[in-house]
Amino acid sequence: MGLTASKPESPYAKLKEQLETLGNRHPFGDADLLRVSRCLAYLYSSNANPTFDTQQGIEDGKDGTLGSASVSLGNSFLSDWAEYCSTLPSADFSRDVVDGKFDDLLLVDPKILAFEASIKGGQSKIDSNMDKILVERQRISYIMKIIEEHVLPPDFGEIFHRRVFSPVTSDDSNGEPNAIEIDINDKTAWIKLDKFFNGISDSSMRGSRKALTSLFRCCCRSNLSKGNGMANTNTYAPAKDLIDLAYRLSLATAIYDGYMINQGQLDLKKIHDRQREMNKKEKEAAKEADAEKGIEDDEVEEDDEEEEEMIVPIFDPESLYPKDIGNSLVQSLLDYSSTSNQPASPSYGMSGPALNQSGLSSSSGNKATNRDSNMVSLNIFLTWSESVAPCLSSCLETFIHRIFFPDKP
Repeated sequence: MGLTASKPESPYAKLKEQLETLGNRHPFGDADLLRVSRCLAYLYSSNANPTFDTQQGIEDGKDGTLGSASVSLGNSFLSDWAEYCSTLPSADFSRDVVDGKFDDLLLVDPKILAFEASIKGGQSKIDSNMDKILVERQRISYIMKIIEEHVLPPDFGEIFHRRVFSPVTSDDSNGEPNAIEIDINDKTAWIKLDKFFNGISDSSMRGSRKALTSLFRCCCRSNLSKGNGMANTNTYAPAKDLIDLAYRLSLATAIYDGYMINQGQLDLKKIHDRQREMNKKEKEAAKEADAEKGIEDDEVEEDDEEEEEMIVPIFDPESLYPKDIGNSLVQSLLDYSSTSNQPASPSYGMSGPALNQSGLSSSSGNKATNRDSNMVSLNIFLTWSESVAPCLSSCLETFIHRIFFPDKP
């Protein structure tokens, strides 16, 4: 009886299965799934919040929490994600990797740990690539600080995190596809990872109604429930807050893009100026050499021969700070609300139970007795947006896309 040689299993078979499972549930490709998962595991562990298991045996991180092994971030939710999604080192999937192989989305990628340790150890002073990454992070941190302090509503990042990306508890998975259907050891971690991807998907990739629902959650007048971070939202939100948030999100994107583009132009200007100065010195050296040899310079200098200086105006974020835009859209929304008595309809894709499990009530229309006349319901907001402001959702969608996928159009 002969022996049959079996084909060796890929060392990344588990990772591929995880990516396939996530890809079937969320509108992202493998590269985007890897980016977010790797960032999430690292940021959670770095902020002393061991939501995910981490690689054991990593230097200075043998306790599994990596609290002592990683950079102390201390920034906001939005700022941390903007920085690390823009500067994440690529994963190493070569077969010759033995120690520190990244083969599980729930574990921190050892390459990120090594990279951050090198930066922390001052390697960026002699590594030009690391230095560029540090400069990029400093720029993003600077502009995000301005955006969060002067443009977005107070504590928007924290509210957005809790109400849209909040992890579900074990009691929330009754009959709902929160837990990924895969043979895994840590079901809770997968539920949290899946919930996080739901937050990104709903805010940027699943159409206007999902994005507007995320925006609506951030404006509901309620306290965040303690313990699990879930948003215990009411049925209604102030019309002015909804329009104001959309306006501020659009300004935030414009400021972020304007500043980062301007910084890129300034970098090009520095390169241009250095080259211009080198060319000038080379010409002067050539003239001096010719003069020593007794060669007369018969060429007539032309003023236009030398390259002109590259002018790049400095971008001023303050020029795009929020201003009073009046109440036209707010009044339009309130007028629509006062004349509508529209029940929640399954055709909207938002039935009562589904909304309740998302933290939103499925109350019909906007006719309520004990309600402020300046408040509107979710369904009223959605139907009004579709008929009056069909591009309103893009304010949130574009901003979230910039934060998580800055290198994609």
